[in-house]
Amino acid sequence: MRKIVITEQLKPGQLLQIEELLPQWEVICCENECADIDLLRSAEIITGFVGGEQTNSVLAGTNKLRWLHVWSAGVDSLPLGKLAEQDVILTNSSGVHTYSITEVIFMFLLGLSRNMQYSLRSQIRQE
Repeated sequence: MRKIVITEQLKPGQLLQIEELLPQWEVICCENECADIDLLRSAEIITGFVGGEQTNSVLAGTNKLRWLHVWSAGVDSLPLGKLAEQDVILTNSSGVHTYSITEVIFMFLLGLSRNMQYSLRSQIRQE
């Protein structure tokens, strides 16, 4: 059976959705960074917050890895050359938080320009 390893814990409903969409795949979730290198080497797809050392360990031995998707935007810590040598597709989540980050920046800019920090302190002191 083909295998996907997700290096983070998903909510039960999310895992169920993936399993329903991909009944021919075994989907395994590992909380935090998955330490079982043999498990990672047996996966065709690995996704989550994956680090360079972890990826190096997977690529150093015989593996089935074909696609690595990193949930963060940056991939600089990953062994890009080794991934290319082994024909592993690398994707990331660059841009998925564009709107929410922009909204937070504008919220802080507006709050600072209106001295919101002083108003909040006064409110806490009930002044």
